[in-house]
Amino acid sequence: MGNILSQNQQNEYFEIWKSLVMNKSAMSESYFDAHIVDYKISSIAWNAGVSFRIDYQLKIDWMTINCQDEFLVTMNSSYEAFEHLNIPRDVNFDESQIDFNINNMVHSEISSYNLLDQLKYNNCDELKTAIKDSTGYQVAVPDRATYYVPGKLPREDGDPYVLIIGTINNQENKCLKGHINLNTGEWEAWEDVCVQ
Repeated sequence: MGNILSQNQQNEYFEIWKSLVMNKSAMSESYFDAHIVDYKISSIAWNAGVSFRIDYQLKIDWMTINCQDEFLVTMNSSYEAFEHLNIPRDVNFDESQIDFNINNMVHSEISSYNLLDQLKYNNCDELKTAIKDSTGYQVAVPDRATYYVPGKLPREDGDPYVLIIGTINNQENKCLKGHINLNTGEWEAWEDVCVQ
């Protein structure tokens, strides 16, 4: 990861990102400061223009979840997509244009969170037990925490999840996949082929 934006531009777009995240989640400044930590900012130039990206961690209770947001800050005049939206070209976007691009899914996405201070499970051991009890599989274990759940619709709903994995039978190429909601305890698991 690198940076093609100046330090002043990085600071400006960080403040815009912070404002958008807080607005989309109705998040207070104190919640932001207590829960969103460890930022890594990068920016890239590509055929559409210039994108600002921020990788960060969201800390809830005893768990830290890796998150990422990205949005266009400039669109090239040579980029022909999205012409029907009359997006200005070759200029640095302000917050309203970035918000417009996010709402219209123009190579831009900002996460929205349900504001939790506490998870349904008090620690990792309790979570592991809940996964085994819920799924009925002793081989079921937590994989990773995420807000984005592949295969679930919608893939993001604002709640944190832990993906579930497990090997049922290696010789038969039979594994377990699923997810568990860390706010509600709702879960889904199914048998599938093992991914090598």
